[in-house]
Amino acid sequence: MIPSLKTSFRAKSFYAIRMFGLIIKLLSLLCSLVWFLSNFAIFLIHYFFVLLIVTFVASKFFKLKLPSFPKIFANNSSWCIASQGSSFDAPENTSASIEYSISKNCPRVFLSLSMTSDGKLLVLDKETLEKANIHKDINKVTYDEIKDLNVSLQHPLGKQFGDQRILTLDCLVKIVEPLNDDFFVILHVKHANAIFIEKLKQAIHVHEPLFTKKFILCCNSPIAIYKLRKAYANLVCAIWMDSISHWRAQKRIFRIINTFRSIYEAILRNVITSVIGIKMVFIHKDEFNTHISELWQNYDVIPIVYYVNSPSEKRYYQNVLKTRYLTASLRSEPQIIFNSQKP
Repeated sequence: MIPSLKTSFRAKSFYAIRMFGLIIKLLSLLCSLVWFLSNFAIFLIHYFFVLLIVTFVASKFFKLKLPSFPKIFANNSSWCIASQGSSFDAPENTSASIEYSISKNCPRVFLSLSMTSDGKLLVLDKETLEKANIHKDINKVTYDEIKDLNVSLQHPLGKQFGDQRILTLDCLVKIVEPLNDDFFVILHVKHANAIFIEKLKQAIHVHEPLFTKKFILCCNSPIAIYKLRKAYANLVCAIWMDSISHWRAQKRIFRIINTFRSIYEAILRNVITSVIGIKMVFIHKDEFNTHISELWQNYDVIPIVYYVNSPSEKRYYQNVLKTRYLTASLRSEPQIIFNSQKP
């Protein structure tokens, strides 16, 4: 064989042996890493279950006092709760929407509660600002920037209700105070940071008898609910379960998220609910069934489904599932339709 060809062959063989050795080392390192992670996971699982058992036992001794639940939610006289004061029918989160809900025999109104950058508590949702071409989070704007905003201008039926301004929490309290005892406002708090909780505590302190009598606080943070109920034991609270339905298109990610969600819900029902004293839970309609309903009711927690707007869906939740629901339109209530057909 020609010397140059021998040298080239030896170089290629040496290179191939080095690459083969490197691959063996990488595979060995990968196997070691998998072995370590598997043993570490087994170690964490054992301690996780021990911690879970300890937490469950401790929760029986450190739980907050349960508030008295409004009787209006204990009977089956009415199934609907007006979302944003029936936002499809009237300007959302306004005094007009509250009056409209009352006129439709729906004394349960679900409103959004937010805080501006200067610490003003407002009955306002981000969608209202977006309709007015203000593409900022509510906590990034000041009250002076939006206090003159006419909510009716952005609503399709706004002309029927006249000018409607953004309500402050103090204005809402003044509206609710003279109403009948069977009227309730569920305030949905989406982002409850420490400053927000302190501001809300101050507002509850000023209006405490009314707040514990006609208001229900709803939040997706059990920690925020615990802080509020620790300060005000008679405050009725609800938990909001964010929807994960938008992940269904990505099956693998949805399976992982759904697994962790199931674990969280189990801990929430068995431990957290009894500790912080939750009385209601809001669940998306795509993630609700009779089994989920029974699980929550076993812990004396009333499940409420969102968002249910069509008449057929409402009949299903009323007649079949016997479950209350959050709706953006009171025009399509089954009982209203049936009553209008009577001679």
